[in-house]
Amino acid sequence: MDAKELRNRFTDYMRQQGYSKTPADSLVCDTFPTCFTISGGPNFVDRYLKGHQSSSENTVVIQRCHRFWDVEKVGDGKHLSAFEMAVTTSFNGYPREEMHRSHYKFLTEECGLNPDFFTVTIFGGGKCYDAEFKADEEAMRIWKKLGIKRFSIQQGFGISPYHKREVNASFVANTVEPVGGPRTEIYYGDLEIWTSVNYCTFVEYKHNSNSFTFKPIDHHTFASGFGIERVVMAITGYKTIDEVVPSRHAASPRVRDHVRGLVLLAHDGAFELHGRKNSSRKTILNRYVRSLFTSLVDPALLSSLVAESTEFYKDELPTLDGKADEISDKILARAGKLKIKL
Repeated sequence: MDAKELRNRFTDYMRQQGYSKTPADSLVCDTFPTCFTISGGPNFVDRYLKGHQSSSENTVVIQRCHRFWDVEKVGDGKHLSAFEMAVTTSFNGYPREEMHRSHYKFLTEECGLNPDFFTVTIFGGGKCYDAEFKADEEAMRIWKKLGIKRFSIQQGFGISPYHKREVNASFVANTVEPVGGPRTEIYYGDLEIWTSVNYCTFVEYKHNSNSFTFKPIDHHTFASGFGIERVVMAITGYKTIDEVVPSRHAASPRVRDHVRGLVLLAHDGAFELHGRKNSSRKTILNRYVRSLFTSLVDPALLSSLVAESTEFYKDELPTLDGKADEISDKILARAGKLKIKL
């Protein structure tokens, strides 16, 4: 199964379960004012909680994502900076157990993954600054009911040596997402392939103290999903994630990843961002362009790689058709502005 087939099968399957397909958000999204869209859950939850809501809403989306913090990891066989997430969201809609069951059945029955190789992470509770969060016993009960045998309980919060603030790998609270809560994940062997977040709290980052404050969310809100490319890797048995998106050209995984990312960013208007409010986004984009040309041995390959990327995404983004030359010119113009020697 390739990425295109997985996109379509997931969407069709979830629509049969009663989810309504919703358009993907732009990578330039108000929910993430300091970066680009990082996943397919917080943006829809944030918008719902700000008043764009119905009495009950269950949605499915294929969301394009950009993870600026994974740029340096690209090429390790597991990470991409540009990828797609297959996500369902529930706002006062389907109960959490129903969503988890649908995803579990899709992964095991539609994708053919062996649940004997699943290890599930669970939030074990703990205190983060002045807020106390209970262990996610609901998630444990759901997974046991579905037959999961192996668990990894992530209990308590500890100071991250890198971020210098309190973290828990199974609890979403960071500097860019406005909502958070307990997270449960599925690992297939040692590869994390699926995640679900119970959005139970607003998260406000305090720059001065490098800490968080929390405010409970009263609505029934959560999202579940997986990276398209990682699940294709698990299905096919590819040794690296870089094999998931084939290329006719002899370019490194980092180069191909960055070109795909820049094509998506160009499509969503990232090259046209101006003003102080977009300073963080512009910095991320400029670093991304520099990273590309640090690894691109033959700049003449750029136009061919851009054309290949627009072809790969044209089913989800038909407006990319015929835009390869225009996008190549934008990337080269930005490189020139940054005084990158080609």
